[in-house]
Amino acid sequence: MNWKERRAIRLSSIVVMLMLYTLGMGVSAVFAATHYHRAMTKRFRELDLKTIPARENGADASAIVILEEITDRQYYGYYSMWDVTHIEERNRIWKVLDPSEERTGWLEVDLADTLEIVSFKVNIYYPDGTMVKLRKADLRLENYRDSITGERYQRGLLLLPGIVADTIIDLSSAVHYDYPKHWEKMYIQGPDPIDLFRYTLTRPVFHRLAPTRYYEPVTQLCIPTYRFRAYDSNKRMYVPVHETPEGHTVVFNNVPACVGSDHSLPCGNTSSFIEYNVQELLVKNPLDTVYKPEYKQYMNIPAYLTEELKPYPLDNQQAKENVLKSAGSPAAYRISFYTWDFIIDYFYYDILESLTKSKKFREYAEQLRAAEEQSGPKGQLDRARILYNHLSQSFRCYRSPDLSHRYAPTIKVLEESLEQKTVTPLTVGLIYWGLLYHSDIYSRIGFGFTRDQFSGKFDRQYPVPLHFNAALVVLSHGREEHYLYPGNKYVRFGDPAPELENADLLVTYFRPKDLLRHATNTRRDVLHNFIEKREYPRLTTYWVQLPATAPEMHTCNTMLEISLTDPGQFKARATTRFSGHPETEMRQALGELSGPEQSVFVRNWFQQQLTDCEVISVEFSGSDSLDRPLMFEAVLETDLDQTETGLKVPLTFFSQKKLFSFLWENPFKTTIFFPYLSTMETTFTLKVGSNWHIVDTPQEVTYSTPQGRFEQHVFQSEDTLIVTRHFQVSQYLFLRESQQFIRSFFETMFAHEQSDWITVTRTRCDTE
Repeated sequence: MNWKERRAIRLSSIVVMLMLYTLGMGVSAVFAATHYHRAMTKRFRELDLKTIPARENGADASAIVILEEITDRQYYGYYSMWDVTHIEERNRIWKVLDPSEERTGWLEVDLADTLEIVSFKVNIYYPDGTMVKLRKADLRLENYRDSITGERYQRGLLLLPGIVADTIIDLSSAVHYDYPKHWEKMYIQGPDPIDLFRYTLTRPVFHRLAPTRYYEPVTQLCIPTYRFRAYDSNKRMYVPVHETPEGHTVVFNNVPACVGSDHSLPCGNTSSFIEYNVQELLVKNPLDTVYKPEYKQYMNIPAYLTEELKPYPLDNQQAKENVLKSAGSPAAYRISFYTWDFIIDYFYYDILESLTKSKKFREYAEQLRAAEEQSGPKGQLDRARILYNHLSQSFRCYRSPDLSHRYAPTIKVLEESLEQKTVTPLTVGLIYWGLLYHSDIYSRIGFGFTRDQFSGKFDRQYPVPLHFNAALVVLSHGREEHYLYPGNKYVRFGDPAPELENADLLVTYFRPKDLLRHATNTRRDVLHNFIEKREYPRLTTYWVQLPATAPEMHTCNTMLEISLTDPGQFKARATTRFSGHPETEMRQALGELSGPEQSVFVRNWFQQQLTDCEVISVEFSGSDSLDRPLMFEAVLETDLDQTETGLKVPLTFFSQKKLFSFLWENPFKTTIFFPYLSTMETTFTLKVGSNWHIVDTPQEVTYSTPQGRFEQHVFQSEDTLIVTRHFQVSQYLFLRESQQFIRSFFETMFAHEQSDWITVTRTRCDTE
């Protein structure tokens, strides 16, 4: 080796050392610039994090998440193939941008269905270089009771002291939960943007299992296979899922924040998500409690073992049966999740069957029917209306129930709700269906999501257990189908509920009797004949989407009768009539206010649509009864401009389009969502009498785009002028790239209104 080669090797070694030094010190250099504690540098190296996101990356968020890493590890327990638990390991590091927001100073840990907090530590790194360590002992444990179900839960609250701008918080925890992860739909996005999100789900592994023969078939049966997919809404593409023998892993980068509002789609529509479910599930059959001798012999469980593993202080025979049941006895069957019929059958068949057998529901329905018959015989539709009105007016519906742990309520919960007259958007549909059944009225039940959770058509091609949070009844009458949701006391029977506008419903009903006899047919598993596989579901399903475009049903019509007064003023009596969703929402707004507050609300509602005009007085009627239409009335007054040609009466003083101010509130909104589509109409009527003469009138206009339609018509007689404005938005959803068109549509309508005025002059004889 000559000297040139030795020098080249020496130089290359120096370059490699410099590169390694740069990589090792790169993170330290970044952190040193902001003077964070050196422990954070070590932590970032462990997690392979290179940089801290800049403040600009957070936009208007109060914090930005640097890393969100979740690993769900599943385990089988000691006695049973059904004793599956999981440990959620979480690493979360976030940087506080706006400490004035209250939630940045607290950390909440959900401890519902928790077996143990395995580990918990929080390190807070302040920008001045100091550091605070918090551990499990610092958690303040709180017990609280669900106001709807009455069940008790536990949560941990942690106060984060001294939070200032640019503080970095590092959470590392492991919590043991007592339920498996057989299915899940996880929405990734929240109020803060996320730089890196990583999720891992492991397949169940066995631990603490005794080396006995009767556990052998269990190990062969219970390793599930999953259907797994992940969607990135920012990139509008599915994310690759990395599958290994241990499980599945998916990674998201640069996840934006997702904050819903009344005038944007809920996060469920726009958020990135991960969803998965097992292909098949092995479950206990509650109907099979008899253990035949041949199965006991097959399992080959020694007598001494049943004594040693006796789980409860019961008699000897009961202890043996408990152990047999835990070990994988004939009391088991396998179901698939390949179709919606099987999924809905698994979650809702038991509760629907229990409703048909409930003595309390039968007695309650009989009492209501006896009261009905006192006023004469009624048809099915009338009896369904009476039941609907009873539920909507006499029961209290909680709008935001905390039922995240529950897919279907138990019959006990429904019977207690019937007695206490408290329901949720989910239980109200089940209770109504049960009362109709015991009133001999056939109906179907549809499960879906309220508008604040998800709106629009769901992905029906991918059957997966969904966390439906609402239910309504589908009642056929002749050729008409009524979708009845008695959870809103301001919605008339047969009218669509705003909560379920544009909802996608999975409607289900019992199979006909000639098909139901096949529903209980099962066949033995080929390899393990103590396992039965159900051949047919007992419920059948179909999807239906509630209409989002029925503007003729949803109207807001205002009529203004204008009269001229001296000197140079006019008064207008405004009368507004509502129908459909506008009426429902106005009834609800008034129902939540007291008497004086209701008048203020009506006054403000009119004032919001006025320009250079004053509300003198207001009245309203029909708010206390669903039998009468809701009506607002107001007296308006303003000064008029005196010109050389006469008095100028501008029609810009009233515009219903100002109710859509949310179009301009945030020009960077991801989506603009019109909660419902309706027809809005304004009619100006000016009667001038014999003392005035109409000189100039507005022009007729017809303006139509794919986003909506605007029309203005003018009718004139000798002493009367009628101007009618009519507009309707034809889409309910506008993504960011199409928002300029809907704003342009409204701006064009405003421009037409700005040029609209009426000029009147006094008659010649009156002037003389």
